[in-house]
Amino acid sequence: LLSGRVSILSNLSGTFANRYLYVSQFGNNDTYLQDLLNLKSDNIIVIDKNYEINNWNIEVPSGKSIVCNSILTTSDENITDNSYLFKLGEGASVNGLRIEMYSVPTYVILFSSNNTIENVKINYNRKVDNIYHYPIFDEDILDNKHNNTFKNIEFTNYQSTHSEGGYFVGIWLKKNNHNFLIENIKINNIKVRGNDYIATGLGVIRGILISNDLTVTEYKELCSGNINNIFFSDIQTVDADGNRMIDDADGIYLGSGNVFYGYTNVNISNCIFKDCGKRCFKIQGEGVSIENVYASGDQFFAELVGKKLTLNNITIIGGSFLGGELDDCTITNVNWENFAAKSGYVIENEEINKQMEELFRLFKKMMEKYPPDSMPGIDKAQAEQLKMMLSNYDSMK
Repeated sequence: LLSGRVSILSNLSGTFANRYLYVSQFGNNDTYLQDLLNLKSDNIIVIDKNYEINNWNIEVPSGKSIVCNSILTTSDENITDNSYLFKLGEGASVNGLRIEMYSVPTYVILFSSNNTIENVKINYNRKVDNIYHYPIFDEDILDNKHNNTFKNIEFTNYQSTHSEGGYFVGIWLKKNNHNFLIENIKINNIKVRGNDYIATGLGVIRGILISNDLTVTEYKELCSGNINNIFFSDIQTVDADGNRMIDDADGIYLGSGNVFYGYTNVNISNCIFKDCGKRCFKIQGEGVSIENVYASGDQFFAELVGKKLTLNNITIIGGSFLGGELDDCTITNVNWENFAAKSGYVIENEEINKQMEELFRLFKKMMEKYPPDSMPGIDKAQAEQLKMMLSNYDSMK
């Protein structure tokens, strides 16, 4: 051991089996971690220092147990030596990480560009006092990030009880992420305490968050990628007694800042949501496609703001549609079971339907007769809004 060669441990067994090995005790060479992970004994590896992974990759053998120790505990959002477990340089990867979080740093994995993070399972086996926790986080040190892959990732049993409220984001991609892949993601039983008052900005949960440049003033691609095979369940903001609050817990949140500057080529498919806090989706962007979604539970399905959005093959059991502001959007094959009783978007009365059809027919006739700036009784801006509403009437029905 004094020679610094961790490899001599590879045949340890018997007395040393099932013991805890603290990685910090084996020197500062980051590659020692892989040597420890490759041990053929049943030792439990305790990660009690952080790692910068630049020109090598982490491969965790099947069945190897890892624990995060309390030395890595922080209470703010600053990226410091004690705030993360792994920081990935461009091109690095993590595969097979299965970890029990006995303490919770702000970040587990910081990524940059051309990174692959797959087969990661993080279990939080006790209540924590964190305000902030973002397990997989975009360090945002590059102007543009490309080809990041996140596959087969699971977060379970996170409960933050901090009295000031808390924030949890499972996978967070910041501005200018292009050609990303997020696939086979499971997030279950995530509870974050609010401060017992609704709409205060505390008790925030995002399963997947893609936040784009808020300052862009030119029409360009803000981000692009695919999100496939998602299962989110029991994601809730709770009060001090652990009771659900319908406040600010979302499954997939894609925010583009000013949605009229730039477009987001993001395809979302094959998603299941069950009791997903406030919303399954919040989308602010242009060019987003959502298809093959099943949502159940007492939540809003989506809040949508943007242009050229596509929704196809959607089933909502219970819940309701929060609505939004849409332009040039396509909505097809939507099945709203037990939905009409909760939402003003569904009109089942046949006589009202007939009256609405006649009203829109007369509106169209008026639009044909008068140009927008000379329509009696309304100004030009109102006329343009009416024109947009008429063009989307079939989808609205």
